[in-house]
Amino acid sequence: MFNKRTLIELVLIVFLLSIAGFTILEWESLDCKLLLNIWLLLFSMILLCARSLFLVVTLMSNSFSMITCAACLFFFVINPLIILLSLSGISIYIAYLVQHDSCGSFYDVWIFFACLILSSTHMILSILQSIRIYKSMRYLRAMINDPYMQNLISGGLNDSTSFTHEELSRMPSFRATGLTINTDCSICHEKILSEELLRNLPGCTHTFHQNCIDNWLRQNPTCPLCRNNVRLNFL
Repeated sequence: MFNKRTLIELVLIVFLLSIAGFTILEWESLDCKLLLNIWLLLFSMILLCARSLFLVVTLMSNSFSMITCAACLFFFVINPLIILLSLSGISIYIAYLVQHDSCGSFYDVWIFFACLILSSTHMILSILQSIRIYKSMRYLRAMINDPYMQNLISGGLNDSTSFTHEELSRMPSFRATGLTINTDCSICHEKILSEELLRNLPGCTHTFHQNCIDNWLRQNPTCPLCRNNVRLNFL
């Protein structure tokens, strides 16, 4: 089951597809002339590719570095491009209004302003996602600099201390319900949403996202919060 963030992304993608499809199907009948039609199509396709890229990366990849690279691509390349396209679209639209007093049918005007609203939504989502990733990176950096962690690393974690994929698959998981919903996962610092897969660590019973704690336990046999040795309580 998709969580709330994924559903928002899917709604944006479907809406952008409808705008691009409408612009292509009604290309000759749109009244705002060629330049604005080209802008509508180009803007919707770039925004569609951007949201699709981030959705695929977040759904298909458990690699924190890959998600971070995608966020940097958004922040330094895609977002400035979308801002420039938004400003150019506004300039084109105002120029047509000045020259012709009106610009196309009600549907054409609605689609234009819908693109601008989607642009603002995209920027807000990108900023929020970048903030979450920054917080996660800062937390991971703090854990790496922790003296206890450094002692473990210097001692040489090996296959006998970290957990294998087979061992993790034997550890029970459950879907978020009741009091666990809207609490924070201490590893990724994101809210736990309804029906997301979670794990309770044996012994201390601290709860984390399944993917987050699995990636952690592949490198470290201790609880990220209390440093309890999970392997000692794992049967």
